[in-house]
Amino acid sequence: MPGIERYVQDCTYNPAVGSHYPETHNYIREDNTSGISILQRKPLQLAQSETSMPTISGKRIRQGRINKDLTIVEVAAQIGISPTALSYIEGNKNTASLPTLRKLSDILGLPISYLGCFEDLPERTLGELIRKARIYQGMQINETASLFCVDTKTITNWENDRRKPMNKKMNQIKQFIIILQTN
Repeated sequence: MPGIERYVQDCTYNPAVGSHYPETHNYIREDNTSGISILQRKPLQLAQSETSMPTISGKRIRQGRINKDLTIVEVAAQIGISPTALSYIEGNKNTASLPTLRKLSDILGLPISYLGCFEDLPERTLGELIRKARIYQGMQINETASLFCVDTKTITNWENDRRKPMNKKMNQIKQFIIILQTN
């Protein structure tokens, strides 16, 4: 064979077929002696470095799904979204909502904080700690407000450091943010 060209896809252009492909397959073009090019589509084998710890949310979700031997269709059906939506999340074209991350966490057996890449969120102020703890637990603002028996505006004010929680709420907040010390 005169030459084998390998197109490892990272959403790159594949001149052999004239379009873009997501990073799910290798495309190998083999030129034979008769001058005919044959394009073969083969599943992408993950490199060792990709299996360590991806730093992009979609890649972490995809890796977790692959590790559980689940298809996009199976996972999408279990969490109640379309396979296309899950594919967009895995390809980092869309971001998963907290309720979706919560469902993915249950199915894949991975923490929400890992799937969402939330470990790098700031922790400099009490408000940032509250926000990070809320997100680590996959809670929306209204759920957190119900937990603390306050309105959503109060949670938003706390998270943006516009207001400080009253002393009677501080013990409850300390228990709430303890999740950050365990992860």
